[in-house]
Amino acid sequence: MAFSISSSASDIKLKSEIDIFSSAYPYETAQLTWKNKGNALIDLRYKNKNFNLFGSVKADFELQSSRGELYLWENYIDIDLNQFIFKAGQQIIHWSDSVGLAKADIINPTDFRLHLNPLKAQEKIPMPMVSLKYLGTAHNFEMILIPGSSNNWYADPEDQIWRSLKKDYLVKTGTELEINLEQIPRHFEYVSPAEYGLRWQNMADGFDWSGFYFVHYDRVPVFIPTLTSISPLSVFLDSQFFMTQVYGLTFSKTLSAHVFRSDLLYFPSRHVNLIQTDKTLGHGSTPDLIFVFGADLDFQNQWKMGLQLSTDFYMNSKHVYLSRSAMQNLLQLRLSRLFFEKYEFEFIHAYEITDLSYSLNYRFKWDTTENFKFFASWDYFNGSATSEMGRLSHSAKWTVGLESQMEWLND
Repeated sequence: MAFSISSSASDIKLKSEIDIFSSAYPYETAQLTWKNKGNALIDLRYKNKNFNLFGSVKADFELQSSRGELYLWENYIDIDLNQFIFKAGQQIIHWSDSVGLAKADIINPTDFRLHLNPLKAQEKIPMPMVSLKYLGTAHNFEMILIPGSSNNWYADPEDQIWRSLKKDYLVKTGTELEINLEQIPRHFEYVSPAEYGLRWQNMADGFDWSGFYFVHYDRVPVFIPTLTSISPLSVFLDSQFFMTQVYGLTFSKTLSAHVFRSDLLYFPSRHVNLIQTDKTLGHGSTPDLIFVFGADLDFQNQWKMGLQLSTDFYMNSKHVYLSRSAMQNLLQLRLSRLFFEKYEFEFIHAYEITDLSYSLNYRFKWDTTENFKFFASWDYFNGSATSEMGRLSHSAKWTVGLESQMEWLND
């Protein structure tokens, strides 16, 4: 919804977005389990000739327990200095053009709590930072400085992601644990040394290349165990985040209506959790090589198809890793089509080649009015108890919900 507020040389836009959804888990317990949640986002943008101001707040809430959390979301100033763009504040920066498996998008942490919401899965979390971008004729350069660090946001201890971790530990060690897991912090911490990154981008003859270097604290935690009880065996897992560096390359090429993309990342040393020779939980370092190649195909009959192949290789093959194998190869297929300009269908099939596990995801969205959308989804995971997808088998779910989006702006 849009209407005129005033007439001026500046633009003001106010936007609100609310999602309410309910999910049914047929395999989580002996009985059908329902979870009802919602998200809300309100943002305000002011734009004139020389600079932009952007502010937003976000809320997550649970309908059963009436609990909720409120966050300051993206809040920054964006100044246009001809060929230079200066941006300071809490922001999200994307360094990958890939759709789906965007492995080069590593600047901001990821909100994995939103796996319940099919519209917001793996949303990026803004961080305070300063960025300076130079826009040249064929080459662009960008520098970022982050005066601290923040990690991925994970679900509460009772969520399936932690059941998966305990199941993998049981299979690999023969020990069943009751884990007193302290919730991983969800706040930004000012630390020294600061995080920083450099990126170069070249666009010529339809090719888009970029290379980057990023020094940061890993967004993925390493768990440090402390034995708290022998009978029954109980372990407290504390989380620690190690400094790492990554070199990356991205590539995209447009041919007619089709786009081909690739991400390549190399971590010289990355701290990860290991299963030690005495079958206890430890940690160590390994080089990590990640490669993604994909194609987004747009057919004239309005069907769109995306195909991606991803390889993640922990190069120290002597280790036994927690919750994964040394090499993981994932093939992902996405099919989507818009019917009658208001019904959208999407199918996603992810196949883990390494352990023969897979997931099936069906999405349906209906633009009921200009401001409201109805959505429904079905998520299914299958594989052995030790496989990447099989450990998530109890996360299979049906979801239905309603999305509301409204905008107010001046002309």
